[in-house]
Amino acid sequence: MISLRPLLKEDLLLAFEWENIPELWQVSEQQGPYNMEEIDSFHAKCLDQNNPEIERLVICFELLPIGAIDIFEYDETNNHCGLGIFIAKPEHRGKGYGAIALNHAIDILNRRGCQVIRSIIYSNNTSSRRLFLNAGFSEGAAIEYNRQPAHQFIWTRNV
Repeated sequence: MISLRPLLKEDLLLAFEWENIPELWQVSEQQGPYNMEEIDSFHAKCLDQNNPEIERLVICFELLPIGAIDIFEYDETNNHCGLGIFIAKPEHRGKGYGAIALNHAIDILNRRGCQVIRSIIYSNNTSSRRLFLNAGFSEGAAIEYNRQPAHQFIWTRNV
């Protein structure tokens, strides 16, 4: 069973571990390891419920944390946000967990009134591109992101 839960204070070391997995840097903005001070600052931002900059939801398989969904730049006025997702370790990938978690996140954002969710995915990340397309996102413009080819993906609420 896949579920999402809010990030907890106790997740600090887990965040440190996950953010320092080199394999994940290839599909994110991260270009090198984070130190504990940087993770602590990021973690504090995620825990601040009044911070629209970023919210992290932890993806759990049964009760085991296996990844995260980041909701960022949430704009309540215009009802849109950005979203990123990762499954931390290879043994939990390719099993449909990301798809279930992404659909849970879309449901949560839909209940909050979010009308547009956007994501940027590197062109060579075929599994994420497929994940977002299968979740109802449309593939938009090809762009350059962090000096790499990427595509924008957009989900729009059906009203």
